[in-house]
Amino acid sequence: MATTTYEVKFVFHPEYLYTHVFAEGLSLNTSHDRWAEVADELRVLSFKKVLFAVDIIKQMNLLDVFQAASDLVGMGFTGIKIAFVNPNPSHYNNTKFAEIVGDNRGMYGKIFQDANEAKSWLLKT
Repeated sequence: MATTTYEVKFVFHPEYLYTHVFAEGLSLNTSHDRWAEVADELRVLSFKKVLFAVDIIKQMNLLDVFQAASDLVGMGFTGIKIAFVNPNPSHYNNTKFAEIVGDNRGMYGKIFQDANEAKSWLLKT
């Protein structure tokens, strides 16, 4: 099994946590680990908003997208406002599917292709 190389960046803003993941691709396990890192930071900082941006070349398969989105509930993401930014237009359908799965499980999130639009939405009350 090949090791996936990735980089995660956290930037702490007064009203939200900004997270950016750079990777060629992510497995379901690696995705789970990245979201767990975000959940830990949110708990430590008592933040209720996160702007999660990704630059990922290869998208996960649809079954893994479903599982990853479903797992967020158990990680404590209900009650957290999530602006998810994926600028890659070829990933839109899978990312939109993840938004719907999360919404059906009681999460509050929205996908964007533009980080400024995501930030504006995130900071609205």
